[in-house]
This record gives sequence, structure tokens and C-alpha cells, in this order.
Amino acid sequence: MSLIIAAHKPIASAFREATLQIMKEVPDFIAVDIDSDASAEALQKQLSEAWNSIEAEERVVILDIEGATPCNVMRGFCETHPCLFLVPLSLPLLFKMICYRSLSLKELEQKAKEIGVTAYLIEGKK
Repeated sequence: MSLIIAAHKPIASAFREATLQIMKEVPDFIAVDIDSDASAEALQKQLSEAWNSIEAEERVVILDIEGATPCNVMRGFCETHPCLFLVPLSLPLLFKMICYRSLSLKELEQKAKEIGVTAYLIEGKK
């Protein structure tokens, strides 16, 4: 399972750095800082490159704002890969997802809901 943070600039990379200060090394963990002034095409390209840089079949996507363009664009990528979308981004949520990353996406969805996070699972086409 891979973990993607997509949040407004510089929140995603700041959360990733804070996480790595505590947990040292986390495989398949990327951050995508979204520039709110970027065009829709540039945003689509940036998120597509991040999405395609991951080889894992299952993905957990943590977003800062539900319903914003990054959320909508990322949702479109889930046609081919199972994804768990989580909102809002927080350090407790990140730590929980990293510590329990060996669980299924369905189980991770439940873990996220335990701490009051909006979570929805997109099965993707298998």
C-alpha cells in the first residue's frame, strides 16, 4: 500500500517532513504540494505524475480539503487502482495509516473513521 498526501502548498511536504522526523523512513510515501494558482491542466499533470510514480496496487490518498480540485482529479485516477480517500489531513491520521499499513483498505477505512476522519473507499476495476 502506498500513501499519497495531496494538499495546498506547502502543507503536503511539511506533513511528510514532520512524519519522517518521527518515523525516519516510510516506503511508498509521497507528498504533492498543490499550487492554488496553477491551471487545471498543470494540476492534472502534476497529480498524474505523482500517481504514476507509485508502483503499489493499493493507494491511500489523504487530502486537506474534500471536494476541491485535487480531490476530484485524484478520484478520477481510481478507475484502475483501489483507493482509500481520507479527509482532513492530520498527523494522527498519518501515523495511524503508516502504523497499520499492512491492513486491508477496508480495515484502514475503519481505523480512520475511529478518529473521526471522513473516509471513502473506491474499489477500482480489478
